[in-house]
Amino acid sequence: MKFFTISGISTLFCIIAPVTALEPVPDMKRNFSFECPTGNEFTKAALLQRVLFVNQFIFPYKPDLQSYYKFVRFGYDIPEIVHHYPMEEGPGPHDFVIFNINNRIVGVASRVFSRSGDDIFLPCKFTYLN
Repeated sequence: MKFFTISGISTLFCIIAPVTALEPVPDMKRNFSFECPTGNEFTKAALLQRVLFVNQFIFPYKPDLQSYYKFVRFGYDIPEIVHHYPMEEGPGPHDFVIFNINNRIVGVASRVFSRSGDDIFLPCKFTYLN
């Protein structure tokens, strides 16, 4: 009978290896809202209105934008590809609704600028309203 041992390096790697947690996805059958680090709060109705606008008036006519707006900054607990689109127009930091092509809202993220000039996306926190 052989016993296997784990070397010190392997043990260290297992301990310090990063864990990628999946962001929670709200249940579309319930009312919810998202509160963002920017101070903005968005209800399900406002988010759904924006998602319907994008999926009905932009993606069907400009399919090249689907890959442009593909969102890969966070992992979500759904198997579909997700996209992001700003909740407001114009320059500056924005909050983005994150959704799939079937109008499912999976999250909201705030884009803030770091001192180095890089874009940083921060997830917004969702809560159920009832």
